[in-house]
Amino acid sequence: MVKGKMNPPRKDDTITGNLRQSLNAVKDLVKVIKPIGLTDRAHRYLRRAAYGELVMMYYDDYDTTRIGSRKGQKLLKYYCPSDLTDNVLYIKYFTDIKSTKHQTTVTKTNILEKIKQLMAKRRKSGKRKKVDEKDLVCLIGLYLCCVLFFGDKNANGVNAKYLSIVETYDTVLKVSWPDLIHEHLFEEIHTNLSCLSNVKACVQYLLLLFVEHTPAGLIPKVENHEEDIPRVGRWDIYQISDYIWKTDMTQFSPTPSFVAEFSQLEKQLGISTVVPSKDDLQS
Repeated sequence: MVKGKMNPPRKDDTITGNLRQSLNAVKDLVKVIKPIGLTDRAHRYLRRAAYGELVMMYYDDYDTTRIGSRKGQKLLKYYCPSDLTDNVLYIKYFTDIKSTKHQTTVTKTNILEKIKQLMAKRRKSGKRKKVDEKDLVCLIGLYLCCVLFFGDKNANGVNAKYLSIVETYDTVLKVSWPDLIHEHLFEEIHTNLSCLSNVKACVQYLLLLFVEHTPAGLIPKVENHEEDIPRVGRWDIYQISDYIWKTDMTQFSPTPSFVAEFSQLEKQLGISTVVPSKDDLQS
């Protein structure tokens, strides 16, 4: 592989700048929920959600699987605004959101506030119902939809249609999150080829795809996190984007396959079917 020439540092554009903010927004969520604390049961519920490991990666380090179903695509495809009135999560927490002529948006601030209110219940009563902890996992999923997976360019809000894929804990477990996120990203890229800064999707995925196909050591992994799962924890997103900006990519030749092949555990996590227990599905 021929290393590219180094370009002078240049200002971040919308994609790399905002993707950094998106992962920082996950840390903002952890800053809110960690001091209050997740119960053991909430831990268990969250880890079973496809996005759970992403949150726990930051949660575990903070100091103070998906079921192979395409249900998510169907829920979004056939969504219409009138569906909100029957959405369980909307009825419980978001009847205060405002609608516009074009769409209804749930803001990041609103979602975070609902998470705080729900978690504060335990401080007042000393206990929390099982259904509340399942709602917490759903609200965290909606927050990630806003700041990381499907939000607007500034990660400040998300279309209310995404309430359909986090309506209940059962729904969260049945949605094929990797497929949904992947398809949305590439649809956004195809739609915005003439102006890629308008892409509203999980663009962090592209950085990880890039680093997974570059020679080992070119972009160093974070010390003591070389084997993290999910793999996003192995690299510093800032370092990846900075390397891309400073390098003349026209002379760059990626490797034909992943530098580090997926381990048996990762393969198992990616293809195994997670069957919710009766206890999980009971209110």
